[in-house]
Amino acid sequence: MMNKKWLQESAGFTLIEALTAMAVLSVGIITLYTMHVVAIKGNSVANSLTTAANWGVDKVEQLQALPYDDPELDDGAGDNDGCVGLDDWPDADFGPVTNGIYSVYWNVATDCTLTAVPLAQRPKHIRVIVNRSIRGVDKQVVFNYIKQNSM
Repeated sequence: MMNKKWLQESAGFTLIEALTAMAVLSVGIITLYTMHVVAIKGNSVANSLTTAANWGVDKVEQLQALPYDDPELDDGAGDNDGCVGLDDWPDADFGPVTNGIYSVYWNVATDCTLTAVPLAQRPKHIRVIVNRSIRGVDKQVVFNYIKQNSM
């Protein structure tokens, strides 16, 4: 008889066990929610970085397609100016091309290398800077390319 009574008293969960199970479940759900929020923020940053890179690559392709002596590829500084034409944002020589969030600036320098080669045959160094302004924070993506004179 004693054995049957003990089984009746211990059937089911106690309040403490149920509260503990709910606490463990709550911690798990909060952790999943936090992981979800972090993943969304990471995807947003990756999307903005990809868009900035696409804007920069598009401008680089436009500049690379221009003839070597095009005025847009002239640093305007004359001979022996070194690489001073390759300023960073916001001191770029050309630009901006902008849509409100992304701004594209670019610079050109002709005297960075090969100073023994005549000026008309030196490679042009092109720096494209994409500034992205998100929630009041400016971040830059920078591309450096060299355009050879195809004489």
